[in-house]
Amino acid sequence: MTTTRPRRANNPLTRHLPERRYLPELHGIRGLALAGVVLFHLFGNGRVSGGIDIFLAVSGFLFTGMLLREAANSGGRVDPLKYFGRLVRRILIPAALVIAVTLTAGLLISPITRHSQLWAEARASLLYFENLELINSQLAYGAAGPETSPFQHFWSLSVQGQFYIIWPAIAIISVIIAKQLRTSAASGLL
Repeated sequence: MTTTRPRRANNPLTRHLPERRYLPELHGIRGLALAGVVLFHLFGNGRVSGGIDIFLAVSGFLFTGMLLREAANSGGRVDPLKYFGRLVRRILIPAALVIAVTLTAGLLISPITRHSQLWAEARASLLYFENLELINSQLAYGAAGPETSPFQHFWSLSVQGQFYIIWPAIAIISVIIAKQLRTSAASGLL
């Protein structure tokens, strides 16, 4: 039995889009980036490694290709239930578990005067705006000591979450413009 691949050549929107396939080298780079983050947290004396930037850039590239393929193959639409369902399963559920455990431990360990800040940061972490909460609370990422937030490292997940919320609209707009211009959806974003 032979299977045929969908004919993408007739659809200018799908031209130059990366095909969906496992790229071990990109996942290897993401793994090295995360290892750099862990090592710098353990031995970096408060310095930042840049590993999270690499991780987010590679993740963004993979994510953009996935979004453009879905939007281009469906004429500019992304199924929001399917899209947000993936995000909830991959990011929100594990993050909510970590936030709940961290909040519970923080409420048990920290003085009552810090409880309102713990609740505020737990909410901010769960809703992807911990980076903004840290700025608002004037807590520096590199700060260490008794005032360091137990949710401080959720800033990077907040940036990633903000990207995952805003970027689909940009990808869909890119596909709509490409459709009008009868060109590749990838030409504007990849």
